[in-house]
Order: sequence, then C-alpha cells, then structure tokens
Amino acid sequence: MADYPAAARPLVELQPSARFFVGIDSDGCAFDTMEIKHKECFCPNTIKYWDLQGVSKYAREAVEFVNLYSKWRGINRWPALVMVFDLLRERPEV
Repeated sequence: MADYPAAARPLVELQPSARFFVGIDSDGCAFDTMEIKHKECFCPNTIKYWDLQGVSKYAREAVEFVNLYSKWRGINRWPALVMVFDLLRERPEV
C-alpha cells in the first residue's frame, strides 16, 4: 500500500458499506477554505519555486486576483499560473 499522510488514512481505509460514495469537495464550495489555502500555501510556494521573490508584492497580487477575486476563481492551477505570468508581464514594475 502506498504511504499516505495520516490525515488521509480514514478515507484510504474506508470500507464501503454501500454501492456509492458521496464526497464533498471543500475547495470553497462547501467550506470557505480557498482564501487561506491560496494565501498561506499556494501563493508563497508559487513565489518560492518560480523565483519571484524580487517581485513578490506583484506576484502575490496577481496570484490572489486570479485564484480568489476574478471570474476565473477555481480555475485549474496550471492555467491560473499562466494567467499570473501574463499579468506580471503586463506590469511595468516587473
């Protein structure tokens, strides 16, 4: 069996008691978790791993806009990343 994080163990070890499974996607639909997830995890890691520390103020603004406050909220992470880079390219400060 693959090595799963402790938090995932209950779901991994779940034994079916019915022919169907009902799950709730908590990416902001059922619970308001998107803001903290993006601001505390995805945005800092985008800045870190794409080497955007020098323009972190503008990168954070673009990441938060695309992923949280625009009509594209909830878009797949890869197209969102492209949108972030497009927005940064348009900034004269960057």
